[in-house]
Amino acid sequence: VRNEGAIELESFSLSTSITVSDFSHEQYREIVGGLLMRYPFDLIHIHHLISHTFDVPRIAHTLGIPYIFTFHDLYMICPTVHMLNYDQQFCEGECTACDDRQCTLPTPNLAKAPLLPGKWALTWRKEVQAILANAAGFITPTENIKQFFLKMYPELKSTNFLAIEHGRDLEVEKSVATSPEQNEVVRIVTIGDIVLHKGAELFLELANIDQGRSYEIHILGPVHEELTNHPGIICHGRFQRADLHGLLESIQPLSLIHI
Repeated sequence: VRNEGAIELESFSLSTSITVSDFSHEQYREIVGGLLMRYPFDLIHIHHLISHTFDVPRIAHTLGIPYIFTFHDLYMICPTVHMLNYDQQFCEGECTACDDRQCTLPTPNLAKAPLLPGKWALTWRKEVQAILANAAGFITPTENIKQFFLKMYPELKSTNFLAIEHGRDLEVEKSVATSPEQNEVVRIVTIGDIVLHKGAELFLELANIDQGRSYEIHILGPVHEELTNHPGIICHGRFQRADLHGLLESIQPLSLIHI
């Protein structure tokens, strides 16, 4: 990466796709091994392994190349990513009997996952433990997620494990917060991908209380289908970051809710 731009050096195609149950893949392993030996990597920073095997950390360890993980979600605890069970409830990592019902899988990449509640979830964690054991360190965006990983993998307490918040530098032109006039609807804004695991049901409950009579909830970003065309909820859809200030200025919210 040079001057904040990526330069493609090599590209590859796999003859067979990788599924979530493929902890290793022969062709992928050969490609990764070749790359790690051709280029003088000092450190490998793994942000996610979804749609990948566990070959990168395994080969890196064999070659003596240190690697670290950033845990952006709960994928390394359970392939459901968000740990929603078959009833779309947060399971806290405790698998229960399910009558052959699959847990909630958020992306087609995971469609071929074995039945998760029970033995295979434990198989997954055993494989994960093996690659985490040789990592040089870990990063999470919040202290809460860090403590949850330490609960599931207590052996990580002896490693370098940091909680570093996500940060962005935004140039704020001026405040867009606006106090409503008397008898005017209060406008509240939330920004993000508001789906089930990110509070969609909470916003539905808030909207059902008032039905848009005294306050409106404006959502900037993708939403769960149940939030569309609902009284009290206004969905603005996807947006470009450069347009954020203009959108907020047009809405004139009293406050912003972040989940």
